[in-house]
Amino acid sequence: MILEDYRIYGDVLVFDTTYRTNRYNLICAPFVSINNHWHNCMFACAFIGNKKTDSFVWLLETFLKAMENRTPTSIFTDQDQAMANAIEQVLPNTRHTLCIWHLEQNAITRFGALKKDKEFKDFFSAGILLSQRSESTHHAIGFRASNANTLTEFYTIFKKTTNRWRSTEKYNEFTCSKSIAFTSLLLSGMLKHATQLNDFGEKVFTLSLFRDFEQEFGYSMATTIQMIGRNEECLLYQVALEDKPWSANQVNYIHESQSVWCT
Repeated sequence: MILEDYRIYGDVLVFDTTYRTNRYNLICAPFVSINNHWHNCMFACAFIGNKKTDSFVWLLETFLKAMENRTPTSIFTDQDQAMANAIEQVLPNTRHTLCIWHLEQNAITRFGALKKDKEFKDFFSAGILLSQRSESTHHAIGFRASNANTLTEFYTIFKKTTNRWRSTEKYNEFTCSKSIAFTSLLLSGMLKHATQLNDFGEKVFTLSLFRDFEQEFGYSMATTIQMIGRNEECLLYQVALEDKPWSANQVNYIHESQSVWCT
């Protein structure tokens, strides 16, 4: 079951070792992601004795071996240099990004007045983990473990946690299969497609993801778009929310490849 989850949801990995939840003072290292209902998904959990590069190398190599050597596209971690060294060695083609929670703490303590300056672009939360993933991994996982727990007690807590997550996922799958997405917006072609089934008889979006898509679609209706340049290959636009001109971003559209990228 875990391997199947990883095959489906293993593109993005959250790996955090910032807490200890046992009487032996071992470091707890869970591998977590999110499923298609935007809820937590557990792939593995390990204990290591220290935060040296060699320990992280062993842990990552063991994890990959258990997961059929499938490497994630992105991995989010805390600001541990030894971990960064291990990721560069074991996962050289995986994009390594720091967790937003840690970045936000640094922004509060180190950047101070800059966060109040509207001219300063807030790149710390540029859609990497989205609004629902701004907390630390420890808080997101919700382990009910403490420094007094033995490893056996921790395993029991771990199983209860993962079982609770799986039960929630089954409930969400059932609710989604028996529900119809609705919206107060006029069903244009794109929004209507998002409420329908795909070629496999499954909904294009789960209800949770449809709400996120609907919100983004609503934002798109409140933007102003202005072409500011073009050449034979690329069209360049400036896009901003109508009441927030300082939020403008440049969007490039390449017709031949039908690709879009923005600042």
